[in-house]
Amino acid sequence: MAPPVRTDEQILPRIRWVPIGKSNCYLNEEKSQPSPIFKIAVDILKQTNFFRAFTASSTIPAIYIQQFWDTICFDSKAGSYKCQLDEQWFDLNQDTLRDALQITPVDKNRAFSPPPTPDTLIKFVNELGYPREVINLSNVTTNDMFQPWRALATIINLCLTGKTSGFERPRAPVLQILWGVVNRAHIDYAERMWEEFTQSIHNFTEDKRNLAQQAQGKKKATIILIPSIRFTKLIIFHLQRLHNFHPRPESPLHLPTEEPVLEVSDPDSPAPKPAKPARQTKPKPTKQSKPTEPKSASKKPKPAPAKPQEKKRKPVSESSEAPPLAKRAKAGKVVKKRTVKSSKQLVDEFVDEGVPTAKPSLEDTEEAILQKVLQESLTDAYPTQRGPLPPVVFRETNTGTKP
Repeated sequence: MAPPVRTDEQILPRIRWVPIGKSNCYLNEEKSQPSPIFKIAVDILKQTNFFRAFTASSTIPAIYIQQFWDTICFDSKAGSYKCQLDEQWFDLNQDTLRDALQITPVDKNRAFSPPPTPDTLIKFVNELGYPREVINLSNVTTNDMFQPWRALATIINLCLTGKTSGFERPRAPVLQILWGVVNRAHIDYAERMWEEFTQSIHNFTEDKRNLAQQAQGKKKATIILIPSIRFTKLIIFHLQRLHNFHPRPESPLHLPTEEPVLEVSDPDSPAPKPAKPARQTKPKPTKQSKPTEPKSASKKPKPAPAKPQEKKRKPVSESSEAPPLAKRAKAGKVVKKRTVKSSKQLVDEFVDEGVPTAKPSLEDTEEAILQKVLQESLTDAYPTQRGPLPPVVFRETNTGTKP
């Protein structure tokens, strides 16, 4: 095949590419689903002639997806939609989608049954066991339906319609498909799907027009997304197979693995309760080890070692040979000091050094005590001596007071 006339960048610059939305989901039969209701709904849909619309997909050059949605428009003269792929223009209608989805060909000998009217759908929803009486279809919500109809409506809406209106409030075509599946009616399901697909086209073009107006007014632009990606790829693949336009093997491809996968959980199962935070308990100290205190930023000063307790001494009374010690306010260092009793004998006397004492009275001063003891000792030592007394040396004590 000859090379394409235009490159991808010439068809649509990369800067103008639109992101693809998570719609028109893919039903993966091989993936296990925890909900038993979901399995029942899938088995019911397998009995229809359009089940391939839930599972079919294809691989397409990404540039053709962008070109499809960049050029799609409604031709009022032809009364149909048109799009450009590569260098060709194509008409799009419900037969295009029917052939792309490979739905059972139309039996000309058996005409389709007309789709149910709104009144028929209201009666149908009420008969399914809706919790309250339905008066208007716009008030019907999928989440209020009973199982398995809830699962069926959810799968149909997410896989076929592109979720253009939200699965909580399905549009009339979705309820018509559900009605046909439950009643096994012979209606044109491709037409119902095409009606929803064209609704997504209308929403996209309207958002694109609003985006252009916002850009001119220098307002904040709204992000638009490409809807119904699976149906888009199936239509492009079908047209490429019929009209043989360039496959562009060197262009980036969009694979089926890039499509959103449908996952339906059982809505009736209770939601898991949030786990309670674990209670913080203080560790119990064991016999072998004691709980340690957490380290602080600043170190605590070590306590000063305790001073050894000094042995208490009894004060010397006046009747003893040694003079009594003065009363001390506080315990201090005790040194042994010798005082002269006579020229031949020495008497041991204990004196406190460097310890402040309480101020004694005049009668109990240490000097007076020493004088009294000295006189008594001289009298006892020399009772019969005549004449002059031997010389006596007086040694002052360090009492801190003047004599």
